[in-house]
Order: sequence, then C-alpha cells, then structure tokens
Amino acid sequence: MVRSAADYTGCSHCDSYCRCPGSEKELFTRRIETKPGTQIKKERLRQGVKLEVLAKGICSPSYVSRIENGK
Repeated sequence: MVRSAADYTGCSHCDSYCRCPGSEKELFTRRIETKPGTQIKKERLRQGVKLEVLAKGICSPSYVSRIENGK
C-alpha cells in the first residue's frame, strides 16, 4: 500500500506531525536512517565472517571497515 504525506499527519500521541516513539512517522524515519554499512557489518558479524574474507578479491579489508563505519 502506497501512502501519501497526508497519511503521516495527525499523531495519536500529540496530534501533530511528529516522531513520537512508536508513531508511524518515527518508525518510517528510523528505517530510512539505517545506514547500509551498519547493515553490512551486522550481517557480517552475525555470519561470523572476517573483514579479510569479505574483502577478498573485491577491495582491501580497511576499505570494508570504512564502509561499515560510514566513512
């Protein structure tokens, strides 16, 4: 379902366009603000993969580290 900006107005907590904890706008914004590097690092650590293994044949381990840390 596609939503318009009008769907995010009128918070049930404070009756305004807000980011109250748990509000749809706050949840939507949090998902957008998640950085790809953070997601890569989280998944790499979950799978127990070392930087060197992930970087092999693609780039240097230090470059992967920079991506993961948003630099």
